[in-house]
Amino acid sequence: MAVKEKNNYTTIIFIGVVVVMFILLGIALANRWNKSSLTSFSYEVQQIKNQSENDSVDSIEKDLMETDLKEVDKELQDIDKEIELSYQ
Repeated sequence: MAVKEKNNYTTIIFIGVVVVMFILLGIALANRWNKSSLTSFSYEVQQIKNQSENDSVDSIEKDLMETDLKEVDKELQDIDKEIELSYQ
């Protein structure tokens, strides 16, 4: 009878450890995702702050030329990838 109780405790402990590992993995992945999106967001906010407050044509043209549009649709591409993955 003592062996059976020991096996029950071992099973419960094993399941508890696995659950804790999954929780920690989920937290780590969530932090990784949030960090990359916050970095991008911070960069975009900084770009807005660097814009000129002058509304002359020359100033607006200068701001437009300095605006980085390379990754303007990156977020949309990420959304498309998530949608594709959800259908698989």
